[in-house]
Amino acid sequence: MIDHQDPLNRINVFPVPDGDTGTNLAATRSHTMGSTRVTYSVGDTIGSMSDAAIIGARGNSGAIFTQFLADSARPRPNRPASRWSCSRTR
Repeated sequence: MIDHQDPLNRINVFPVPDGDTGTNLAATRSHTMGSTRVTYSVGDTIGSMSDAAIIGARGNSGAIFTQFLADSARPRPNRPASRWSCSRTR
């Protein structure tokens, strides 16, 4: 996203052509990656990413990206939580 923010800004036309989609996505991503608590649990890590994105979301595009992460962090029926855990190898 950071490397492609200028092309994203140029194609930004909805809901208004304000040319900031790439900038907002890059800012949201930067905050998310800098504030995520990484653990050995994929589910916990994605949950932390979702929380960080909500706090750091910029503009409509950041809010939409946040919803993607929030949905990714949501447990799914018929998938045990342990399936999302990573075990530490020594």
